[in-house]
Amino acid sequence: MNNSQESFEKLRPIIEAIPDEEVVTPTMPPDDIIGEAEELLNTALEDKDILIKSGLKSEYIDSLSDRIGAYAISVSEFNAFAFTQNEAKKEWNNIEPEAIELKQTLMHYLRFIFKRNDMKEDLKSLAEIAKGRGRRDLLLDLMDLHKLASKHLELLKTIGMDESIVNDANDMFERLRALLGDIKGEPEVVEHKKMMMKKAYTYLWKAVDEIRDFGQFAFWKDENKLEQYRSEHYRNLGKMSHDD
Repeated sequence: MNNSQESFEKLRPIIEAIPDEEVVTPTMPPDDIIGEAEELLNTALEDKDILIKSGLKSEYIDSLSDRIGAYAISVSEFNAFAFTQNEAKKEWNNIEPEAIELKQTLMHYLRFIFKRNDMKEDLKSLAEIAKGRGRRDLLLDLMDLHKLASKHLELLKTIGMDESIVNDANDMFERLRALLGDIKGEPEVVEHKKMMMKKAYTYLWKAVDEIRDFGQFAFWKDENKLEQYRSEHYRNLGKMSHDD
């Protein structure tokens, strides 16, 4: 287990206990948040005696490294989940044409035998399947077509349909079902990972705010030091706004 993971596990109970109404939403990219917090940690360690003398609680400096690590892991876990979703979407898009062609092929064969044998109820079922649109419908359509084709396999063989097509429909259904699960995800899992990331940020930024506040107080006459206790991200945004 790496240090960041250890920090995350150590602080998990504290982070999870943060009330939802106290959660702060980040307003800068995670890399900037982590980068600024790490720079601040180095500065605060150098100035620790002065900051403590000015009234800062030492726990904010002492725990800052763990807070940074815990936030980094929460971001990593959420990003990994998002990456899985994106990869699943790409894979779905890659095989969707094949799935649609398989659906159309099965419907072509089934429609012919149903008409030839005056199988009105089965034709109605096929008509309902034809209405399907979207990912979930394609998934369910393949499942229904596999069932219909399996039921009427002997008839399908009489018009030259290869039995492997029926098996292909089931295989495609299983592939698409797994991908759709990754794409949709469990809503509660998605929300939990997102909230954990926000809570970890809230816990991190509480320490960052306190250290910056006391740093600006302690070094109010030292412009160079003051800059080290200000956010470079927002300072750059201010410059961009001024340039505009």
